[in-house]
Amino acid sequence: MDRRHSRHIVPRLLDTITAVIACISVTVSCVKDGTCEIPTMPDSIDNVFIIYMAGKDNGLASAMRDNMSDFCSGYVPEGYNSNILLAYEELTNSSSPTRSYLTRIYRHCGTLVRDTVVTYPVTSIGATAETLEDVLNEARSRFPAKSYGLLVSSHGTGWLPKGFYSDPDSYEDSMGGGREMARRLTDTEEWVPYVEKWQDPSLPPVKSICQDRALVGGQMVSYEMNIQEFAGAIPYTLDYIIFDCCLMGGIEVAYELKDVCDRIIFSPTEVLSLGFNYDTMGQHLLGDSEPDLEGVARDYYNRYAAMSGDYQSATVTLVDCSRLEPLAEACRQIFSNHREELDALDGTGIQEYFRFGDPVWQGGHLFYDHWFYDLRDIAANAGASDTELDLLDTALDNCIIYKAATEKFIGVSIDRYSGLSMYLPGNGSRYLDSFYRNLAWDAATGLVSLSGTGAGK
Repeated sequence: MDRRHSRHIVPRLLDTITAVIACISVTVSCVKDGTCEIPTMPDSIDNVFIIYMAGKDNGLASAMRDNMSDFCSGYVPEGYNSNILLAYEELTNSSSPTRSYLTRIYRHCGTLVRDTVVTYPVTSIGATAETLEDVLNEARSRFPAKSYGLLVSSHGTGWLPKGFYSDPDSYEDSMGGGREMARRLTDTEEWVPYVEKWQDPSLPPVKSICQDRALVGGQMVSYEMNIQEFAGAIPYTLDYIIFDCCLMGGIEVAYELKDVCDRIIFSPTEVLSLGFNYDTMGQHLLGDSEPDLEGVARDYYNRYAAMSGDYQSATVTLVDCSRLEPLAEACRQIFSNHREELDALDGTGIQEYFRFGDPVWQGGHLFYDHWFYDLRDIAANAGASDTELDLLDTALDNCIIYKAATEKFIGVSIDRYSGLSMYLPGNGSRYLDSFYRNLAWDAATGLVSLSGTGAGK
């Protein structure tokens, strides 16, 4: 597959200062007398778009650099524009302590400029709630605007507890039903032991909600966030969030974020490491007074639909979080009315969005990821009536603005696509059930908390 190689445009602080000085001193036709004046801030700000890239030694730094280069090769607003582009970048292939930066990116007199807004210390980790909250607060305090949007680029594991996806056997002592927790990690712990998730090297790499890795006391560890931590780190309501991460397109994620975010773009399956279509993203999000989120989602799908082989792999959904309550009510009724049938489902014949359904041992660790199934297909297989499914379909249609999926995702057939994934308790575990009961979606629907004899009990 052809891959455009773009230069790395993530300069250090000195490079940024040099770029600004060069831009200010250059002579071009920006004003009538032929000189380029110092850029001025707009009188008022409509939209602030924050690109948040957590790529500390997690295998994605190079891809993220390409993504930023692609973005900056497309539309970037002028310095005086009422739309503002910010980027937090922690991009390094080293686990050693490194600085990260929040920069403002804009064009001035035909030159791309990056102004350093905040320089973060080497102790700062992007894949933590503390850093995310600080970046969002800095964006609002320095650039007060009518609305704010966020793109998160890193690894992602949906609603799962941090650390679980890459090393489930350390949480549970066996593959059978009634498994016990071998180790419990609390939300207060900053990191989990790092385990490299096995991937077939012959297949396209994926962005397997943030994840950074670092050396702590000589041990390689992983910094991650549970979805509750991520939601709690958002200090004000965002207009939208775009997850350029794997497996984030679940109802659990959307419902957990509904009070801090109006709209979300995400993928129920994994996301190839090439990521979203960054070279057209700026025009969609910053080229007008209102962001065109549907255009971002459509470009992402079209990019991969035009590819071939395993690279023709993408699922994408744009959801309106303000319209999720009717969906929760429709699901609550189905879960309650068909409790026994729901608990008996083991995943057979249900649309899945994962690739490792059977256990695979690699490097002394057990890998499997059968925790993401299609929401509507679960309801249909649980025996929901035509009337119940009609109400469910209406709720899905009302909250999903756009959805699209290729026929397969790296060998997984996408035959039925509601746009949202969901946990299936009958093919889950005691540990996951315990964690799931703390999610807002379970409180609203009783998927796990009202379960009776699911296989994970």
